[in-house]
Amino acid sequence: MPGNGERLLISEKRCLKGDGRRGMRNSFDKLLLYIGFTLSLFAMLTVAGMMLLRLKKPLVERPYKTVGFPITPILFILGNLWTIVFCIKGHPMVTLYAAGTIIIGSLVYGYFTKMCNKTS
Repeated sequence: MPGNGERLLISEKRCLKGDGRRGMRNSFDKLLLYIGFTLSLFAMLTVAGMMLLRLKKPLVERPYKTVGFPITPILFILGNLWTIVFCIKGHPMVTLYAAGTIIIGSLVYGYFTKMCNKTS
């Protein structure tokens, strides 16, 4: 049975060498960054679209008023832009995978939309 000093040495070797748990943590971190990037991007685009509609069609009745418009949406967009830039600068490969997923999804959506319009 190893003593306290030997146990500490064994755990230090595991941390330095890696016993599989570190790889899982990195994969989970990458997944969170992937999801956070795409979520921030689409949330920002949604709010920007809402602002654009309010500017282009100001006379349309709106059942919901945004509190603090246009300051609140602008702050939201700036916060999401910061998140997106942080992801791109800090983890370019993860954001590249996320961008690739968005592009592939857009192509698939466009293909099926075109196919549905042909049959209608």
